[in-house]
Amino acid sequence: MRYLQFITFYYWNVGFKNFIKFIEKYPNINVIVAHLGTYETHKFFDLLDKYNNLYLDTAMVYLPKVFTKTWKENIELPSEEELLSYEDRILFGSDFPLISYDYSCSTEGLLNLNLPKSFYQKVFYENAKRIFGIN
Repeated sequence: MRYLQFITFYYWNVGFKNFIKFIEKYPNINVIVAHLGTYETHKFFDLLDKYNNLYLDTAMVYLPKVFTKTWKENIELPSEEELLSYEDRILFGSDFPLISYDYSCSTEGLLNLNLPKSFYQKVFYENAKRIFGIN
């Protein structure tokens, strides 16, 4: 089994300004940015072309608004085109087990985007399998 070095970067406490310092200092480390970068999503998507070792996860982003009303009002959601353009770099995220909603809500909003089946296969399964070296 090969050893993969990954860090999950939680946006909430650091933001893009601090993340960019980190990724520039450690440009070769594999990073998964949680919550698609939330309030600065487009800045994180812009970095995907520069850093081949950067990934984004979907945790909490596509939950029904009833669960995220207080923080979701100003969230920057990526366009369908952005999601499809970077479908190899997006991972499903749920924040499980630290969630206050039914687990199925983690997938419902994402599935309601009605994107191609190939997108969902990559996001829910193939991307994680590939980047974590799972056979």
